[in-house]
Amino acid sequence: MNYKQYFDFSGGYNDTSVQDRLKENELSVCENMNISPRGELTLRNGTAKINDVSTECEVTKRFEYLIRDTSIVLEVLDKELYRTDNLEDMLQSINTDKPYFLQQFDVLYCCDGNEIYEIGNKDYFSNTGKIDIKENDIVQIADDFTLQTITGNFYKSKLNQGEIDLNTVNYQDTAKWDNVTDIRYATSNVIRPLKAYEAGTKEKTVVSVFNSVSEAGYISIYLNNVEYKINVTSGQDARAVASAIGATTFTGYTATVSQNEVTITADEIGFKENCRVTSYNTGLSLVVAVEVNGQNDDNILNEVKKCTKFIQHTKNGRYVATGNPNKPYNVYFSEPMQMNYFKQFNILSPTSSEGSSVCLLNMMDSVLIGYRHGWYEYTGIEPSVDGTWRKLAIPYGCASEYSVQILDMYNFVYLSDNGICSVSVNILNQYGTVT
Repeated sequence: MNYKQYFDFSGGYNDTSVQDRLKENELSVCENMNISPRGELTLRNGTAKINDVSTECEVTKRFEYLIRDTSIVLEVLDKELYRTDNLEDMLQSINTDKPYFLQQFDVLYCCDGNEIYEIGNKDYFSNTGKIDIKENDIVQIADDFTLQTITGNFYKSKLNQGEIDLNTVNYQDTAKWDNVTDIRYATSNVIRPLKAYEAGTKEKTVVSVFNSVSEAGYISIYLNNVEYKINVTSGQDARAVASAIGATTFTGYTATVSQNEVTITADEIGFKENCRVTSYNTGLSLVVAVEVNGQNDDNILNEVKKCTKFIQHTKNGRYVATGNPNKPYNVYFSEPMQMNYFKQFNILSPTSSEGSSVCLLNMMDSVLIGYRHGWYEYTGIEPSVDGTWRKLAIPYGCASEYSVQILDMYNFVYLSDNGICSVSVNILNQYGTVT
């Protein structure tokens, strides 16, 4: 292969001629450069290098975001995520060379088609009160904390600490806590997989025992339609019977006793048949109160993590995801402002064969989904209540997500199999034009 060298660019910038009509001293692309009278290229004034040292590999994605007034620039190099102010330390190895980035307040989400990572988040404020703190939980120190010198800082637990009062903890105990503050009052320096919101609940039932045993026998407790028999003897008082119930092994449940009350909690989230009790002729009075009904977890975040395209709907604050290779036509909607909670019934898909989803974009109050052979529009606040989902009168599908360019609030262009298409936002009213 022979290379031809160019030194003279005195013809300047030409954006009107096609590539094969350019003169050898003209440029079709010229950004942040000055052309000297002699035709030499120099960096324009005010331009600064992002990296002082070459990365020696291709930067496949660069993303800049603001935390308060601080600019942070991230780069992806060979499927590894770095901050440009510290290219020696890799933040995270990821699954793609072009992840999606989404920011919510001071937290950044990185979506790589296999996992969703959150950067800078926390789990609790220090004024929350008593919390069961587990290893790697992160606490932000609130303004009302006693030691003003550490307010706004972020601390990560080094171990499981059990239930502790976050208001009185010594966060400067380095045996238990790491200071992981990045920007005070704003973000931690931790990047970690996004934790799914626990949407389900564990069944919780309280059995209260009254009176004493007048005749020996047994009582029956039914948990999720399974019978457990507890023997009782004549003369036992209510507290003794409660202790006997608490000492019984209930498969899939944990029992705790307080005086004449037994609290029985399911070990796992999910629906359970309500508790029933029978005292027969023992003379005991047993009262059952279901404090928490067990509910199944309807969060399908693990399925959404496989998606390769994300956007946030500007009208309702929901995150929209698509591109799951196992279900390439599905469009998933989160709960408002909750990246970690996607309900299993908030899913939409085309009513006709449109092929795989290719792109997502916001236009006015709508989210547009470009499929390989057509376009769909979603608008509304609640997908299952007032959401509107319809096919748009755009005759050509989208060939590449990277071809989509929003020109202004009212127009966008994209590449189809039939060429470049320009779309007016009036198409949302079904009388717009496609050229």
